[in-house]
Amino acid sequence: MFDVVANITDARIDEVVHRARIASQFISWVHIELADQLLIPNVVGVDVHGLHDALALVPQLSVEAHLLVINPEKYLAVLIAAGVKRVIVQIESNDPRQIVQLAKYEEIEVIMAIDAPTQIEEIEPFLEEVVGIHVLTAEVGGEHPPFLPETVEKIIKIHQSYPDLLISAEGGIRKEEVRTLKDAGVSRIVTSKSIFEDLGSVGDAISELENA
Repeated sequence: MFDVVANITDARIDEVVHRARIASQFISWVHIELADQLLIPNVVGVDVHGLHDALALVPQLSVEAHLLVINPEKYLAVLIAAGVKRVIVQIESNDPRQIVQLAKYEEIEVIMAIDAPTQIEEIEPFLEEVVGIHVLTAEVGGEHPPFLPETVEKIIKIHQSYPDLLISAEGGIRKEEVRTLKDAGVSRIVTSKSIFEDLGSVGDAISELENA
């Protein structure tokens, strides 16, 4: 099973809803990002205060939130209240174990994310406690940063050590990289540009990624 997840992040909440409605015709999961400009500068995230009302307009979708923030545990309650089903937490945040422990008492899944330069050893102590790992395959913070081929080796190593672990990938992914990622062990990709570049062809774009 290979899934394509649409990144619908935008600073404008009306645009988040617009993209969500388009994506909901073709897929069941969408991805949003929250950013504090501290963990990773120059990343624009969704306004968390408008999230509850926005997601209420697309109840048919399951939503995951990628927390590009220093203290992710501070956002957990508001995300649960908004109806978010899954959080993606950066291993590079201050104390990722806090949110992992808190989530055990809530109906929300946790995936641990690892930035492209970070070594696998940093994330290994968490892999028995989360439902998956999210590998960033491009530098975070730039505008449409290119795919980093060296991240594929990291994915292969993770998959070899944890063959049953869900692995997702995000960053600079085009159709040309999908087969390589599938072969490495990735079972889901998150992308925005490859899906929404032409809003009139979102369904075709998703199908091409799924079947690449």
